[in-house]
Amino acid sequence: MENTIVSKVQELYSNPMETYVATSNLDGGADGWKQTDPMTFIRRMKLEQEIRFLEFWLPRMQKNLSEAQRWATIWKTQNGGDEIGETKFQAAKAKVKGELFTVNFMQSELDATQLAYLEEYEKPFTSIPLNTNVGDVGDGTPTYRELTKEEEEECEALGI
Repeated sequence: MENTIVSKVQELYSNPMETYVATSNLDGGADGWKQTDPMTFIRRMKLEQEIRFLEFWLPRMQKNLSEAQRWATIWKTQNGGDEIGETKFQAAKAKVKGELFTVNFMQSELDATQLAYLEEYEKPFTSIPLNTNVGDVGDGTPTYRELTKEEEEECEALGI
């Protein structure tokens, strides 16, 4: 198993075991030993928590990366070869490298966590609201729902 957050969650929150399941005589089920994992619910909650965390912070880290790239470009053009200019440019490059590593790491962890969730529960999970009224996509940009034709006509009549 590779050394990722999702692999550690799956390893830590797994406890496959045989349990004796008694069923009602009325439903036709048979009593007996069944292979179960009582940690399934907790594992699902941990995977969903990780997905929500990464989906919340990834757009913000991407914004930090673009800001660091902007400053690196500024210091690159203003680098006159003196010690101060060179130091600011090298510092800006280091900041871009750090932010790029963070974004790439978080994106790979998000992809791995979503894939693990899909494989285990056979349905995707995301915390990003789709087609909601005003919401936050993560980068601070509000999303708006599509208006119906009647709502558009009403808004047009009201001069909105």
